[in-house]
Amino acid sequence: RVRVIFRIQQICFLKAIRKPFLLHAVMKVVHTAEKALNTAGTLGLDIEMIAPSHGCIWSGKDEVNTILGLYAKWASGKNEGKAVVVYDSMWGATAKMAETVMAEFQDAGIPVTKHCLAVENVSEVMVDFLDAAYVCIGNPTLNNQLFPRVAGFVTYMKGLAPRGKKALAFGSYGWKPGVVKQIQQIYEELGWQTVAPFEEKYTPKAEVLEQLKERVRELIKL
Repeated sequence: RVRVIFRIQQICFLKAIRKPFLLHAVMKVVHTAEKALNTAGTLGLDIEMIAPSHGCIWSGKDEVNTILGLYAKWASGKNEGKAVVVYDSMWGATAKMAETVMAEFQDAGIPVTKHCLAVENVSEVMVDFLDAAYVCIGNPTLNNQLFPRVAGFVTYMKGLAPRGKKALAFGSYGWKPGVVKQIQQIYEELGWQTVAPFEEKYTPKAEVLEQLKERVRELIKL
């Protein structure tokens, strides 16, 4: 009984820890991992034990099947229909827009998580991308450029090259619009489906936030 409880705890630990590991180690070549798993299944291998070079050793059909199932799920790139909102903000304008985007997903019954790059590490934020359907990134323009933390994040994201997302770029500016198009370009390079980017000068008023909600609804319909 003690062993069963311990192994259940290990599997829960695996779900929490190995998912981030898979994301950062193999997301860019995830199709190769999926192919290897499919090949093992095609060959009809009777796998009795999984013994990685580091980490837990899994033995017995129940444990092996559970672990293979988790890796197959994560390697498939299939999303769970959820949304991820990532943003940074200087004076609160972009944060207000991020709240609006999140609320619109919630109103549509879509699970959504929101990450502020001022307080969260990019590697932790990216974990939610593994099985997300929708990605929305918000940027406060600084010196007619992407905000540094947002620029760093989208560079990191592009390197991992997650597949099959539907995306919206949004943000605020003070002098010159158009900076969020840089995020839009990265979306397009990744082959994602997109709607037109959304920008507003200074703090968005109620009517502008309504327009942003409509843009999110367009995204959901893709």
